[in-house]
Amino acid sequence: MIEYRDIKKLKYYAREFAMMMDNADIEAVIAEFVEVKNLRDKYKKISLKWKEKSYPPPP
Repeated sequence: MIEYRDIKKLKYYAREFAMMMDNADIEAVIAEFVEVKNLRDKYKKISLKWKEKSYPPPP
């Protein structure tokens, strides 16, 4: 299981992690991160549209 401290290490030492990886591994990780970001962006758009429909602005 990945813990918060692991994420913190990756965040602060991204260059060192990447230097230890092969190019193919780096590309695979980037592709996965982009996929997750796209899913989150899509979810946020849907969520915002739902909120706008649920709570119309006051007159």
